[in-house]
Amino acid sequence: MAVSNNQLRQHLILLNKRFNSRWATELKLTYLFLQQVDLILTVYALSHGATELNPLLRVILTSLPIVLVFKLLIPLLMVYLVPGLLLIPGIVFQFIVLIWNVKELFAARF
Repeated sequence: MAVSNNQLRQHLILLNKRFNSRWATELKLTYLFLQQVDLILTVYALSHGATELNPLLRVILTSLPIVLVFKLLIPLLMVYLVPGLLLIPGIVFQFIVLIWNVKELFAARF
């Protein structure tokens, strides 16, 4: 069963209407903000002698262009494509990661 571009476009419009709320912009900005705060805390910790525990991120942090793609362009693309309410799990996860980062910074006394 083939789906035409018009049908696909209509389904995407319905999805956006269903999951975009009056809070969609705030949720999207919160997601982007948390991503950038995580990057700032990570760079700060690394510059003070900490090591990155995530092996994938450890490789990504070796090159500035790759960091910009993974921590700026991909989150911007997600915010553009994903309806606001569907970002809530990502926001919660990112907030938990930030709490962990701050806890580790205070434990290491950076």
